[in-house]
Amino acid sequence: MNAFVKISCIALLVFCCLAEAKYVPGVSYIDNVVLSYNNDIWRCDKLVCPANTYGCKIIKRNNPNRADELICNNICYDKDGKNLVKLTQTESMVKAKKIDIYINSYLGAQSLWSTGYSLSSQDVNATIAVADFPELQETTRKIMREVDESNAPWQRATGRF
Repeated sequence: MNAFVKISCIALLVFCCLAEAKYVPGVSYIDNVVLSYNNDIWRCDKLVCPANTYGCKIIKRNNPNRADELICNNICYDKDGKNLVKLTQTESMVKAKKIDIYINSYLGAQSLWSTGYSLSSQDVNATIAVADFPELQETTRKIMREVDESNAPWQRATGRF
């Protein structure tokens, strides 16, 4: 009888935890990225580019040594493709997942991008005109919302948060 009471209490506790747990939607790793070009000055995320900058690359990929950390590169380059300045930083992730973000923008760029999102990964591959960058961010958020909303009931039912 004592074992039955213990198992019943544990089952009740698990049920209560599942009933009260809240689903947390995914994090967009390009939402806080800044890309701009105004008055001949490029802003390449955390980097203000020097004079004679032709374009900017923003790259965020997983740190091979830490699953919950990204290596973020901001690169300003000239018309010949030569790097003028590069800033490398790390960014902590809320939850470890595969991130592969590559954004390239330059003067006169024609926008072409692909973006993908799942519960375990986020991918963005873009050559983009600066003016179209907010649209890329919004498209990524929309895809994330759709995936998160379609998976939220399943995750609540199975307790995967």
